[in-house]
Amino acid sequence: MRYMDSDQNQDIQNSHSRPYPPTEQKAETLVVGEPSLPFDFHKLQHEILEYKITELEKEKKGQEIFPVEFLESEKLTLKQPITVRASYSTETATWVVDHFELNIYGEGRDEDEAVKDFKIALEETYFNLKEDKDKLGPFLQKQWNLFEKIIREK
Repeated sequence: MRYMDSDQNQDIQNSHSRPYPPTEQKAETLVVGEPSLPFDFHKLQHEILEYKITELEKEKKGQEIFPVEFLESEKLTLKQPITVRASYSTETATWVVDHFELNIYGEGRDEDEAVKDFKIALEETYFNLKEDKDKLGPFLQKQWNLFEKIIREK
C-alpha cells in the first residue's frame, strides 16, 4: 500500500487544474489505486463471523450423539452398538435421528419417537438392500457391506 505525502500532493495539485485529493481529506489518509470505503470492512467481517459462530452454537445445542445398542425388531439384532446423532429442527418442530454412513434417518415429535422411526427405517433399508444385493451400485454396495458388519438376522 502506498501513501502520498504532502510534497507529492503539492506536485499533483500544481500539475492539475482541480485539487487532488479533495481538500476536505488529508493526503496521508488516501491510498493510491484503492477506493475508500464508506464503512469499516473489517468490522463487518467480524460481525458476520460472530453471527455464524452464534448460529453454529445454537445448532450444536440442539444436537446429541449417542449409541443405539439394540433394535426393537423380531427379525434383526445389532452385532455392535451404532452411533447416531439426534438434532431438533426448529423449522419443522421435529427431532431427527440419523446415521451418516448408513444414510438413514428417522423423525418424530420427540427424541424417543425419532429413535423408533430410525430403527424402522434401518430394518426396512436392510431388507430392501438384501433383496437387491446382487444388483447394487457402488454406493448401495458400500451401504450393504456396512450393514453386514453391524446387523445380524435372528
